[in-house]
Amino acid sequence: MTRWEPTYKREPEKLAKELDGLPFELRGALSILLDLFNLRGGVLRVDEPQFIARHLGMPTRRWKRVLGELVAVGALVIEGDLMRWGCAS
Repeated sequence: MTRWEPTYKREPEKLAKELDGLPFELRGALSILLDLFNLRGGVLRVDEPQFIARHLGMPTRRWKRVLGELVAVGALVIEGDLMRWGCAS
């Protein structure tokens, strides 16, 4: 039995438009984060930087910088201690 829902699919055309103009590092991080959001019910906890950084393959310090940049461009939204994908709204 697979863990993936049969209805889970990426919308590459929509995603490409929403991420247009972002630097490569931010695009890559968002691509992986999109999968993590889907695995975790659409939200991630901001207070889990080591977990997220490990999945992104980057040091925690770098993840915190990338997080700030993603929030600044509206790609991620932080509400309290939860983070959600801002492009989907």
